[in-house]
Amino acid sequence: ACVPCDVGSFANKTALTACFDCSAGYAASEISSSSCSKCPLGEFQNQSGRSACVPCDVGSFANDTALTACFNCSAGFSSSKEGSSSCSECVPGKFQNETKQATCKSCDVGQFRTSNDAPSRCLLCKEGQYQKEKEQAACLPCIPGLFQAEKGEKKCDICIQGQFQDAPGNTTCRDCPRGWVNKNNGATGCNVVPAGFYVVRGQQLACQRGFIC
Repeated sequence: ACVPCDVGSFANKTALTACFDCSAGYAASEISSSSCSKCPLGEFQNQSGRSACVPCDVGSFANDTALTACFNCSAGFSSSKEGSSSCSECVPGKFQNETKQATCKSCDVGQFRTSNDAPSRCLLCKEGQYQKEKEQAACLPCIPGLFQAEKGEKKCDICIQGQFQDAPGNTTCRDCPRGWVNKNNGATGCNVVPAGFYVVRGQQLACQRGFIC
């Protein structure tokens, strides 16, 4: 009597005296197989004579059949499930600077990344902007009365008394003109110094008795 081929092997002709092992990249899961099946997308087999293919690990993929190895996800991409046929690009607000990763990382406060930016890194917020939240796709401009002179900041600085800023997204405050003043921090404008008063270092002071201003 003839003997059936074991799993992982096949006989594709009659009158054979031995079965052939499935090549790497192929498998035969049943006895008496006349051929081996290609490893499907998302799977591989690096050994011969095997009954099954192996799913790719997280962070890797197989985008073709009959592969003997999976490919690592590139920096900027990830694969969170076993047996993946592709990797996914990090969404805006996230990045990945390493290969073969299951997930992407969140951009930190003071940083951002849009869909047009390289997915392998986040960018610092520009001067005049800030971002107090993680995982953001954009930075926010400093509102009038505030400013930011540095990159990558999570908040804006406030204009001090005697200074102002009337436009958003600025890197400095402006001094009140001579004869003008404001009494509060974070001002968006200045007021004319009233009669009987004068200004020293941005502060409005009343003229002393015996003097006029």
